[in-house]
Amino acid sequence: MRVTTDDLKKDVEMLLEDLKRNYEIPSVLNSVRFLSKVVAVALVVQFLLSVLDFYIWEGEYRGGVREAIIVYCIGFLGVLLLPSFVLLIVCHNPVMMISCLSDETRRKSVLLKLAKTKLQYILCFAIVTNLFVGVCFTLNEPAMIAFMGGSWFATVIISTFIYNMMMTPYFTPAVVSGLSKVKELLTASPK
Repeated sequence: MRVTTDDLKKDVEMLLEDLKRNYEIPSVLNSVRFLSKVVAVALVVQFLLSVLDFYIWEGEYRGGVREAIIVYCIGFLGVLLLPSFVLLIVCHNPVMMISCLSDETRRKSVLLKLAKTKLQYILCFAIVTNLFVGVCFTLNEPAMIAFMGGSWFATVIISTFIYNMMMTPYFTPAVVSGLSKVKELLTASPK
């Protein structure tokens, strides 16, 4: 998608104009919903890797099925907690800002379309990377699957850096100024 600086400038002006209306204050649940969708994918990947691990290494667990379940629960907790913490820090403010916009503005916004497209690429990168790491862990030895939380944690941090690098060209001075005004408008206290 080819985008000019004028397109971005008009887009930010449209976002600012939309926020001047009387919008509904978004709930923190909007941020949690987004986070839960991303973490749900990670948990499905963890489940599939756990099934593969059990299929390959079933006889290697000294405590039998009980020990395997404990290892898998540790893995699920790691996948649930570690990346969630980073995602919440990184995504909360942008998700809340986007939640303030009308549906029409969200559909029309060039900047939001770009951000969404790039985010989808990054999420696919994170999923494929962790599938590869998980399969390597699983084929290496039993119970390695419990360390997948660390892999997701590292991948989320690396993906955040890559996403920021992908979005940097679109943050022209007009966009940065406009987004600062948006943030100022959303956080302004009554006088």
